[in-house]
Order: sequence, then C-alpha cells, then structure tokens
Amino acid sequence: MKKIILLLCAAVVFYSSQAEPVMYPGSIVVFDGFWLGSAAEGKWKSAEDFGADMAAPERQDWVWAQWETEYPFPYPWGGERYAIYLSTGYHCAAQGEGLHGDHRGEFGDDLDKIEMHTGNEGKDAALKKTAYLGLSVIDFDEDSEQDKNRPFPREAAAMPDQNAAYEKIMKEYLARNGLSDTTVNIMQLFRVDLEGDGVDEAVIYAQNVVDPKTYSDFLKQDKPMEEIKREIKTSVEPGMYSVLLLRKIVNGEVRDIPLVSFIAPKGTASGDGSIPTVQRVYRFADLNGNGTLEIIFGNAHCEGFDYNVTEALRDGSVEIVLSNGAGS
Repeated sequence: MKKIILLLCAAVVFYSSQAEPVMYPGSIVVFDGFWLGSAAEGKWKSAEDFGADMAAPERQDWVWAQWETEYPFPYPWGGERYAIYLSTGYHCAAQGEGLHGDHRGEFGDDLDKIEMHTGNEGKDAALKKTAYLGLSVIDFDEDSEQDKNRPFPREAAAMPDQNAAYEKIMKEYLARNGLSDTTVNIMQLFRVDLEGDGVDEAVIYAQNVVDPKTYSDFLKQDKPMEEIKREIKTSVEPGMYSVLLLRKIVNGEVRDIPLVSFIAPKGTASGDGSIPTVQRVYRFADLNGNGTLEIIFGNAHCEGFDYNVTEALRDGSVEIVLSNGAGS
C-alpha cells in the first residue's frame, strides 16, 4: 500500500512539473527576409493587417512614439534582435533593419523586407542563399539551449516520398476532385504531432506542374521559392495538379484537409485563365509559443511567390494567419 501511495505521489509531482506552454510576449516573424507579420499573446497580425490598422482614421492622430509603446503587436522599427533558423536548426542571433521595399509596386504589391546582420561574414552569406526563419522574441537568450529550441518543441519526421500507402491516399483525393488515372508524384511527406497530444498528423505534397527531378533538386539545395518559380509554366494544361494535404484525425475520423489544392481535370481547356502553382513545406514551428506547431510553406507561380503560416485547429479547420511575398 505504501508503495502505491509513493507511486501516486511521484506521478502527481511529475505531472505538476510539466509546465504549460508560455505564450511569447511578442514576436516579429520573418521568413526569407519577408516580414510575414507578428504574434502577441497567442494572437496573429499579418503584415497586411498592420497596413490597415495604420490607415484607420482613429490612428491618424497618433504619433509614432505612441504607436510603438501602445500597439499590442511588435512592429519592425529596426534594431530588433532575431533568432535565426536554417533548415538545419538554430543558426545565430542577428539584428534587423527597419522595413524597406524591394521593387515596390512592380507587381502592384508591397514587398515588406527586413535585412539581417549577424556581424559575421560567413553567417551573413548563408542568409542570402537559403530561406531562413527569423523570430524576434523579447526574452530570447542566445546562451540558453532551451530558448534556442523553443520554436521546435517537437520535430517532424520526413518520410521517403516513395510510399505506396500515401500514393493511394493522394490518388483517391485527386480522383474525388475530378482527376483520375494519373501518376502521383509525392515530393514531400511528413509525420508530425502538431498539437502535442501524442497523435501524429501526416502532411503530403504531390505535384506534376514542374518536372519531378527538377523539383527534387530544388528541395535538396534548400532554395527559396524564387528559385523554382522560373520552372513553372504560364498556363494550365489538362491533368496538372499541385496539392498540399494535411491528413488529420478529427472527432475520431481521418480527414484529408487541403492546405492548397490546384487541380486541372483532364477536360480543362488550356489557357482558361488559371495559373499553375507549386508549393513547398519549409518548417513546422511554434511561432507564438502556445505549444501547437504551425506549418510554414511556400507558394509560387510563374510571376511571383509567397510564404505562409498556416494554423490547423482541432476541429479540422485551417487558416493562413501570416503571409507575405513577391508578386503574390
């Protein structure tokens, strides 16, 4: 009996020691130099939403100093410290400049970019040839392994793209959406526990818009989306598809939830006005500190590209909470 009581006490102590996720007090989210937006206390504000807030009549009487001190979401004024992550993990700390436009208005868009400076020539060079994630977190400590790993409480497992079971799942999805009897080219396949509940989700990406070998080389080189857009055709051809699928258990049932679904059934007329797109999953990361991983993916067409942060909720709904890019 004493042994049982001791075990129960130990279990209580262990359970109580598991700290609840602590929301970041505020973070600016940058990917490939693009300011995607910001998070504060578990809520999101996209770069586009910031612009709307600034233009609101009730904001016109504010001076910039008031905005900086009273606005609930952090804004990139310049001089913030960022934790920089490459595909291999934590890279270094860096300081960011204020926002600036690169070819602003060329495609009718606002390219809100932030230049990063690490103070190290080699580390700076790495940021110019890969798509990096930058997080400006107020209480980040570069000497703390816990802080450096905080955006990644759980790792996604990349699976071999040659997988008959998932090829069948994707083939059935394409058939349900008007495209049957087609070859399935799985480009990326992950198993990941998004919610930390011990149940894995699957993320599947398949496409035939770009030659599979060309796309595989693009993945291996870990390039930004700008590097693949030049390979994308300008008009739709019947039979094209590019599908990014989240496979998730919702209320005890497995559901296939499209994050992006571009499908041109074989009866589709060429040149119908649609634009072929391709995607790439870059990261699974907890960007706002609530313990749930968001999905960071790129999207590209022949004239532009963007990066998106998608939040998948327990009820099976998905929402792009942050986004920015060039000509998107």
